[in-house]
Amino acid sequence: MLKLVSLLLSTLLVHRATAIWVNEDFWTSVSPSNQLPAGKTVADFARIDNQDIFPALWITRNRYPNEHFESFGFAFIRPDKRVCGWFAGLHAEAVEVCGGFRVLSVPERYRGQAVFEWVHASEGAAGTVGFNGHRIARRIDAQGNVTYGDAFHDEYSFLGVQTTPEGRGELVSERHGSYMQRVSLLKLKVNPKEHLDKFRSLRRPETASVLPPKQDEAVRGGPITMYIPVEVVRNERGELFERKIVDGRVFYYPFDVAAKRALTVQQVVQQHRAHKQHHEKRRRRQTKQV
Repeated sequence: MLKLVSLLLSTLLVHRATAIWVNEDFWTSVSPSNQLPAGKTVADFARIDNQDIFPALWITRNRYPNEHFESFGFAFIRPDKRVCGWFAGLHAEAVEVCGGFRVLSVPERYRGQAVFEWVHASEGAAGTVGFNGHRIARRIDAQGNVTYGDAFHDEYSFLGVQTTPEGRGELVSERHGSYMQRVSLLKLKVNPKEHLDKFRSLRRPETASVLPPKQDEAVRGGPITMYIPVEVVRNERGELFERKIVDGRVFYYPFDVAAKRALTVQQVVQQHRAHKQHHEKRRRRQTKQV
């Protein structure tokens, strides 16, 4: 019995490990104020099936009390040029957001190439784009309408939003048999490791600390008298990004010195302690390996 349980757990872990998480240069962030990062335009968005919708990822920590929620859906461009998106929410509701999400994009080095392809769900989820149990997915209904959403291949289920002619969003779902018939999963056509190697070559890792404010600089919460250690990288344009790991995935956020200086003393102390604890744990692991 124990051997059977171990085999099942091993199979599950291997299955989960086959997801491909594309890194930061495959995404374009849409800020809460509906701004794109410097150097990015809607022309960077991944146009896989048509020119109207683009696979997108919504991550929210404040819409649902005490819940961290993530969902794949689709982005679109409104007539007023704003970039918005439709996603299936935590309570299986259709949610429209116009900021605070990411749009799947094609890095400049792959322009003009077929970077992505759809594979039918019946072929399995190995090597498809996503994380943990989530996969970027496409649903085509009986009338040929296309939408993008979130597939949970282990459960043979899909959740997404289909827009009506009036522009409203309606939740759509597929399970089991209809999932196998109507849903496809996204796959990279380029070498999944190649983009990581090239991404590293585009950035120069650096060690940086945020300087404390000047003596006459007013800071909310009182003066800061210590450095705040952070890990940043500089891209080819000289812009700085802070590196963060969330749920095993690497994200790069614009590095804002002013925002760091606006932290309260208590927040600075918490960050400093967390930084020391992280490096102490890593040092102990390295010592054990030796």
